[in-house]
Amino acid sequence: MRYLVGFMCVLALLASPLGASAQTEKEGGSRLERWHPEAFVDPTRPAPEPSLQLELDSAGLEVTPTALPTVEELDLRQRRRAIGISVTVIVLVVGLAVGVGVGMSFRNWEP
Repeated sequence: MRYLVGFMCVLALLASPLGASAQTEKEGGSRLERWHPEAFVDPTRPAPEPSLQLELDSAGLEVTPTALPTVEELDLRQRRRAIGISVTVIVLVVGLAVGVGVGMSFRNWEP
């Protein structure tokens, strides 16, 4: 029974999300749509602008960003990251509390 607490911790880690990201409108949809977005292009919407531009001049090749993220986008990313971390911590604490509670209830148990 002493391994029950460790087992509960492992289950809590497996149940917690691996990343702290949220789906946006671009990332939504089925798995097939995420793997092959070119097959699901909406012709009524304008094409997204690429995040990097390649420029070739006499000096060589340069990579320049087209647009930096706005303050609102950075704030939204920070909020999503904080929510993901909070959910992960809550899942770990609840898993540990349940594991310890179950372990303590079997402390004097004899088969």
